[in-house]
Amino acid sequence: MRTVLGFALSILTMLAACGDDIEGETLVGATCSTADDCDVTGVCVLGNGGLCSLECNSAGQAQQCPLGNYCDEQTVETSDKTVAKMLLCFPACRANADCRDGFKCENVKKGSGKVCVLAEDQRDE
Repeated sequence: MRTVLGFALSILTMLAACGDDIEGETLVGATCSTADDCDVTGVCVLGNGGLCSLECNSAGQAQQCPLGNYCDEQTVETSDKTVAKMLLCFPACRANADCRDGFKCENVKKGSGKVCVLAEDQRDE
């Protein structure tokens, strides 16, 4: 019985490690001024107080970002002063009211869902 229970627990541990989505607490959507303010592998998108994000691999695909976030391609300026199109995790939303001030809710460019992105007029110049 212990062997079966131990085997089952090891399988559950492996599945949790692989996971369908990144679970647990995340800083995606938090304010930032540098990448150091975000998760260890985080990116700080500049504008309107900054937005912590994480890089992802495939816009519109499931299981790319922490729960409550979607992977989307956006042209952003990061805290290292890079302006480029990047695949990043953005907070999910249904309407503008779900986003912080200075951000708007818009459809992801590929797939379904909506994310909070910096409003055009809020980008740092």
